[in-house]
Parts: sequence; structure tokens; C-alpha cells
Amino acid sequence: MTSNTDTETVRATQAPSLSITKTVTTNENIVDGELIFKIVVENTGNVTLNSIIVEDPKVGLSTLVETLEAGQSVTFTPAIIITQEMIDEKCYVNTATASVVEFLIEARIQNSPDGSSQTYDGMPYRVLFSENDQVETCFTQSPKLTIDKSIVGKDTYEKVGDVISYQYLVTNSGNVTLTGPFQVEDDKIASIPSVVSTLAVGEFFSITASYTVVAADITNLTVTNVAFATTNYDGKEVKSNTDSETADAIVLILDTIETYCELDAPYIKWDLRGINLQLLGKDLGDTPLTMIWIDKNGNEIIRYNDIPFEGFMLFPGADTLPGGYGSQWPGWKFENSQWVSGDFNFAAVRDGASVRFELNPEVTSEVAYPGASEVCNPGPNAPIAENDDMRFIPVYQAEGFVDIVNVLNNDRLQDGTSPLNTTLVDISEISQSTPGALQLDLSSGLVSVPAGLAPGEYTLTYKICTNPNPTNCDIAIVTVLVVKPGLAVVKTVESNDNKVDGFITYNIEVTNTGDIELFNIEVKDDLTGDMWTIESLEPQAKWMETTQLKITQELLDGSCVVNTATATAYEPMFEQEFSESARVADVDERIVLAQASDSVEECFEINPAIELLKEGVFNDENKDGFGNVGETISYNFTVTNTGNVTLTKIMVSDPMVTVNGGPINLTPEAFDNSTFTATYVLTQDDIDAGYVVNTALAEGTTPTNEVVEDESSDPTPVEVPSTECETCTETEIPQNPSIQIVKSDNGAQVSKAGDVIRYTLTVTNTGN
Repeated sequence: MTSNTDTETVRATQAPSLSITKTVTTNENIVDGELIFKIVVENTGNVTLNSIIVEDPKVGLSTLVETLEAGQSVTFTPAIIITQEMIDEKCYVNTATASVVEFLIEARIQNSPDGSSQTYDGMPYRVLFSENDQVETCFTQSPKLTIDKSIVGKDTYEKVGDVISYQYLVTNSGNVTLTGPFQVEDDKIASIPSVVSTLAVGEFFSITASYTVVAADITNLTVTNVAFATTNYDGKEVKSNTDSETADAIVLILDTIETYCELDAPYIKWDLRGINLQLLGKDLGDTPLTMIWIDKNGNEIIRYNDIPFEGFMLFPGADTLPGGYGSQWPGWKFENSQWVSGDFNFAAVRDGASVRFELNPEVTSEVAYPGASEVCNPGPNAPIAENDDMRFIPVYQAEGFVDIVNVLNNDRLQDGTSPLNTTLVDISEISQSTPGALQLDLSSGLVSVPAGLAPGEYTLTYKICTNPNPTNCDIAIVTVLVVKPGLAVVKTVESNDNKVDGFITYNIEVTNTGDIELFNIEVKDDLTGDMWTIESLEPQAKWMETTQLKITQELLDGSCVVNTATATAYEPMFEQEFSESARVADVDERIVLAQASDSVEECFEINPAIELLKEGVFNDENKDGFGNVGETISYNFTVTNTGNVTLTKIMVSDPMVTVNGGPINLTPEAFDNSTFTATYVLTQDDIDAGYVVNTALAEGTTPTNEVVEDESSDPTPVEVPSTECETCTETEIPQNPSIQIVKSDNGAQVSKAGDVIRYTLTVTNTGN
């Protein structure tokens, strides 16, 4: 028999789900390079999805995935070309979207909830659900400027005031657009206007600036200046390379110019040379110069054309007789059978005149009318000014020298009058090798040297003119020598015995680092107390000596010792033979010219160590020859400093007993065997064992606060140790093993065979 049939429907739960993941796989990081993405769309639900539109508008991706089963995925690798704008923005962000859609027929479009729809390939659709993912990728930004500097036009100069023009080409040589403003800096041009501009990568701008030649450029013969450009990018300065240009000077160099007297006639002699004259591009010939005489007020006196680079001539206004003897002098004429002076016949060339040589450009030098000598008189009744070479009295830089010389003391008139004074002559200063360095008192003729001048020779040129004839003059030079004494000390360790009563041996080297010989230099070594005197030491010369410091325990305990050597040079004593104010030094008030010292630290080999010996003695206090409970062991401790430094705060500890005594201090090799004691009370366990074993510990502190320790050892060890402890102190306890047995019948009586006798046995330990 067959029943009827029945059915039941169970609906499965549908969970549509979609994911999209976007990543960057390639970033070529340059303009026109590729930026490649990876887009993975996955069906993460449990039903097949149809009509999936995948879009990434920025990279031009728009595609339809018709079907994607559960768990399946589809991958896209769109790419975009990197633009300058993208690098300028630094980071690039875009989004990819995956949408599950339903394509619509016209009627459904009209019935859609919002009355609108989207289209794909002309087909309208509505989005059922969608997912998106965004990714950001950044580019390396390398802002960079390059500058190229060049001279525009003429790259030479000839005189002060010439202008050199420069062009600066500034290029954006980085990989990002620079928005300025841009500033060009030139180390010789005070201010160059900034450029407000935007430079794309590879673009450039140019700007010009000019430099005006100054006097120092004529002396230096070249002008080199350095430029660079700057701007800001993202709040940070961008600085270009530096570029330089050099312009050459076309100048005349006056190698020598001098005036001299020969056969009572005044002459001038010159020697010039040209620098870069070939850059003029023309043939100059043998006599290309113009000589112009100029008075002290800057007015032209006379000029001569066609002058050679090297030559000599009479002063203007001078003349000679046949044979070359002087017959006429500037500013003098013979009237009424006598010579008279006045403002005529080129008189201006006698007082502060200068000569300028011109070519292209010019060179000027002041000239002095030559002074008279015994064999040559370039003017009647001339005074004779003698040079004062004072270099034999060195002037120490730190002190200077007041009134080192009176220039009039050795000057004289032609008739032999000497010394001169300011009623007979007038004094004037002409020049100094270093302007203002020396001080000439025009009312007395005294010359002083101020303190603080740099070492070297200094000259002062002065002029004396007779009264009442101010054009009758002579010139002389004062020369002084400023010196800077100097010493250097180098101290080194030659050897170190590294033990008490040994020595540290030092080498001491003293060098004269100054520019003058030093005398009676005192050298002292601090710790040894040794002293030496160096009688003299030439500049750059060296003196060496050896000294020894005896090593004490105190030094060794200090680990290291610093020792200093000092050398001192004093100003020598002078007698009053040079001037009224010459230096006189008292031995108790000597002036230090130079002093130097050097310290050296030498450290010792430190070997701290301690040794502890522990000896135990059994005390048979009841004199029975055996150990008994309550009897004692006396411990004696011997502590020895086996190192090479003093130990302090030495203590002994023992885990079994209380150690009495201490703390103590011990120098190396010293020992103590009486301070530390301890007593141990025997127990039955000790007697049963037949020995007592234990160790102690000694600790001490080094001078550097390090702790050293030693575990005790037994100075009189037993022949057969009871333990394997090699450092333990073992004290043997005498044993007396003994036993006694007593048997008793307890008073039993026997009356017949078969009776039982019961005995009691008593065993007693009669030992220890």
C-alpha cells in the first residue's frame, strides 16, 4: 500500500558581498614615467554576482564584469603617465569603485524610486550596492638650482673706478617647479635685486650686476668674486652651486724708485714693469710712459713724455756743469754772490713731491729730495740727517719702549754742528712702514714704540729742514725691531718602574718659539723640585733634560700622578747707556718675557690583592683528651696585603661565628694576625663528625674604592681532609668511642629442670 506524497521548501540565506582592494605596484618617480596600480575585485559573498562595473576615472578604467562567482576575484592593472603637476603636488590620490548594478528597461526607469538612472555603454542601470578603495602614492621631490656666472664684455680693468659687468644664468635643475622669489648673492656686490618668477623644471632666467674696481684690486692684480642663487621650497632654503669669475688687472708695478745725490746734483731713478700689458692689444714701443711731477698739494709741476720703463734723470730745476758737477738746485738761485732759497725754479720738488707714471693705468710714488753727504751736497748749507738703527735694542711686544731714541742726537749741519735741536731745525714725519706704529715727538725728536705691535721691523722716515730755510732739508730713517719672545715646553715619560722606591723618568724639552734669543731661562719640575737655568737659547733652538720622580706608596695609591714642568724667561737687565729712560730691571722685579708649561699624567699598574689564613685550635677545657659538648674551637685569622696598593676598611666575616676586631688598614706586604678572633662552641653533631669545617672571607677597599676579597685557606691543613673543600679550615675533634654492657638475672631462682632464667642486658655509650 503506498501513501500520498508531501513536499517542504527551505530557503537558503543569501549574503551578497563585494570587496575592492587598490595598491600601487610601480612608481617610476619621474616625469613621463609610469604609475601602475593593482585593483582586485573579489566576490566575498555566497551568491554569484552579475553586472559589476569597475571604475577608476583618473586612470581611465571603466569596465563591466558580467559574472563573478562566490569566492572569485578579478584583477586590473591600470597605469597613468606621471606629469610634472603630479610631482609638484608631491602625493597623488585616486579611488577605484566596484558597483553591482541592475540594467533597466524603459518602464523600470520610469518606475525607479528617484526617477533617475545611470548608463554604461548607453545602457541605463541602477546601483544595487558598491565598494571603493583609495590609494595615495608620493613622489621624491628634489628641488635644485644651478648658477652659471660669466663676465659680460671686457674681462680686464685698468684703474680704480672701472666697472666689471657680470651675467648670472640661474636654472631650475631639480624635478619640481620653483615659484621664487630668487636671490643671487655675490660676495663683492652688495645688493642684487631679487627675481620674482616661476621656473618650471629646466627653465632659467638671467640677471646682470656690476662691480666697481677699488684700490685693493689694483694691488691684488685680479678680482675674483663668487656667486650663488637661493630660493625657498616647502619652507626650506634651496641653494645653488657656487660659480666664480676672475678679471685681470692691466697695471704698472713700480719695482724701485729712489733719489740720490751724485757730484752735488740730485737725481731720481726708477724701474717699472707692466702686468698683463699684452692684453691692451697694441705695440707700446720702448718709451710708452708719461712722467708727471706733482707737489704736496696735488698740483702738477711738470710732465715728461716718452719715458722708458727704466731710467734716471736730474730733478726738475737742477743742472750740472761739464763733468756732471751740480751747478743749480731746485728752489735755489745765486744772487748777489750768495745762494738764496725761495719759491722758484721748481722748489716744490724739494718738499713732499710725488711722481706719477702713466700708461694705462698709472702708478704714483712720493719722492724725497736726496740728502747731502760729505762727498755730495745737492743744495747749499744742507742739514745731514743720520739713520737711527735701533734694532740692537729689541722692543718686547707686550711692553713697548718709551723714548727709545732721539733722532736729533746724531743729526748735524754741514758745518759740523751736532747734536741738533728744534731751534736749529724743524722735524716732520714723512712716512712709516706701518702708518701710526711709531710715535715721533716733533717738539723733541724722541721716538717711542707703543706696546702691542706685531713682531717685525718698523721704520719711520722723518725730515729735518734748517731754519730759516725750510726748503733746505734732509731725510733719515729710524728702524726698530719689535719681538715676541715665546717658549714651548713638552714633557714626556721615558720610563716607569711601577713600584715603590722605583722611579718615573721624565724628559723635558724646552723650545724657543719666539723670534729673539732668550737668556737665563729658569726651568722647574714641580714634583721632583729639580731646577735648571738655560744660559741662552736661540730662536727655534731646543734644550732637553731628564729628571726622576721617586715613587712612594702614596703616589702608587693615587693610581696616577700629574707632573708639570715650567720654563720662564725674564727680561734681561740693561744698563743706562742707550737713553735716559732705558730699561733697568731689578732682580726682584723682573719682567716675564715668556712662560710655558706642560703637564703629563702617568698611571701605575694597580694590582690590589688580599690573602686570608684561618687556623682553628680545639680547646680541651676539661683536659680529658676528648671533645665534649660546650668545649670550644679558637680561630686565629692572618690577613696579608699581597697587592701593591694600600687597603683600608679591612674586615673578616665567617658564616659560622662572630668575628671580633677590625676594621684595619694594611700597606702592601703588611699583615695582621692578632686583630681578628673568633670562638666556636662544639655541638654533639660536631663531635660525632670528628671535625669542624668552615671558611671565612676577608674584604678590603682600594684607594679607588674598589673592593677586593679572599676566601680563607688553612695554613696547617689536616693530612687527610674530610671534605673536598681545598680552602676550608678543618679542625679535628678528638673522639673516644666506648660502650659498656651489664647483664642481670633479675634475682631468678631455679628449682627444677626446665625452669627458665630471664636475663636483662643494659648497654651504655660511655664514650663522647
